Amino acid sequence: QGTLTIPNGRGPFPCAVMISGSGQQDRDESLMGHKPFLIIADYLSRIGIAVLRYDDRGVGGSVMEDYDLLKNATSVDFATDAGVMVHAARLHPEIDARRVGVIGHSEGGLIGPMVAVNDDKLAFVVMLAGPGVQGSELLPVQQAMLLQIAGASPERIDSVVNASMSIYESMETGASDEELREQMTELVDTQLSASGVELKEEGYEEAIDDGLKTMTSPWMTFFLFHDPSLVLAEVRCPVLALNGT
Repeated sequence: QGTLTIPNGRGPFPCAVMISGSGQQDRDESLMGHKPFLIIADYLSRIGIAVLRYDDRGVGGSVMEDYDLLKNATSVDFATDAGVMVHAARLHPEIDARRVGVIGHSEGGLIGPMVAVNDDKLAFVVMLAGPGVQGSELLPVQQAMLLQIAGASPERIDSVVNASMSIYESMETGASDEELREQMTELVDTQLSASGVELKEEGYEEAIDDGLKTMTSPWMTFFLFHDPSLVLAEVRCPVLALNGT
């Protein structure tokens, strides 16, 4: 379910369908007291562009009969959801079906081009901090920046990044569960050292188990090894890609 914001005046209007970032987000992409999609929808509607924003699977009005299905969902599935919302927008009498596009934030910026490749009628794609390289290249950069902000030394930052990259490489080459656990143990050790945190044995083993579960989930596996640049090369509609420091 979602909310369609229609401008005042005489239509039909162009329409932007909002696609949220990673994780289960509501239609406003509510985070830390902020509602960025609500603000964008308000602004665009005031200047004559309709906006359709929707609750992700399992959030708000988007109820699922089997929530276990989320465990296997990837960006491909979420691109299907976005495509359904684009189709729904085109059916509305106040929307110009020829001028419906998408605005995606973060993972949504990865999904937007996927929607465009499967829909030759899509009018535009806007990428807000959307990735242009695969996750195995992007995540180490994010890790390094976050650790730097936290005050970690260059040596500790390098150790965490190298441990992460080792896991990504092993996953890509089909390493055994035992090898991946060894490398996750090394990563947890370096992360704890970098942050100065100590865990009791039970918490330590739980951190390793949780890390492996997250790293090998269908969503993360897709994100790590999907190359957005290959999809972008196939997009034929106008694209606006925005990133900041």
